[in-house]
Amino acid sequence: MDPFIQELKDEHQEMLKFLKKLSKLAPQDKNRLSSLNQLRGFVADHLAKEDKQLYPGLIQRAEEDRDLKIILDYYQKHMRKIGDLAQNFLDKHAGEQAGADFKKDLKKLIRFLKGRVLWEEEILFAKFAQ
Repeated sequence: MDPFIQELKDEHQEMLKFLKKLSKLAPQDKNRLSSLNQLRGFVADHLAKEDKQLYPGLIQRAEEDRDLKIILDYYQKHMRKIGDLAQNFLDKHAGEQAGADFKKDLKKLIRFLKGRVLWEEEILFAKFAQ
């Protein structure tokens, strides 16, 4: 497996483990705020890495590969939805007081991110390796 792809997969697993730990925190836990800020930084770094090293090559290849273009178009729309969901979650719960729906909102975010990770690893990473 390409070392870069393995690195991204490892980061996905690290992010999902972090989210699982976060889901065990009570909304009033003193570590919640710092954990959310850590998550924000980790995700931003990961997405920047993908934007810089993964997507440019795929986008270039999609100019000649109609199927890949369709996949990337769908993925970009899906990513916007997940990005909005994540941003809304952080805006709502990263203040001094977590919203009453912290656990429910986090569970929804985790579900969407797991789906995104699976989709990215199964489809986009395979396209990257071709």
